[in-house]
Amino acid sequence: MKASSVLKILAVIALLFIGNRIFNHVDAWIGIALMVIGVILALYFIFKPSNNTEENEKD
Repeated sequence: MKASSVLKILAVIALLFIGNRIFNHVDAWIGIALMVIGVILALYFIFKPSNNTEENEKD
């Protein structure tokens, strides 16, 4: 597993935990916004197209 993949996973997890903490203790809307950003990032990292195609591997 690449280091960049680990950092992406940790960033998404951190956003979810920080958003939950802010939701519970500071302001609900800011917490919801941070958690939604975390979910959107997670979905982007899962579904983004890969540049590793067979055409690129031949070069």
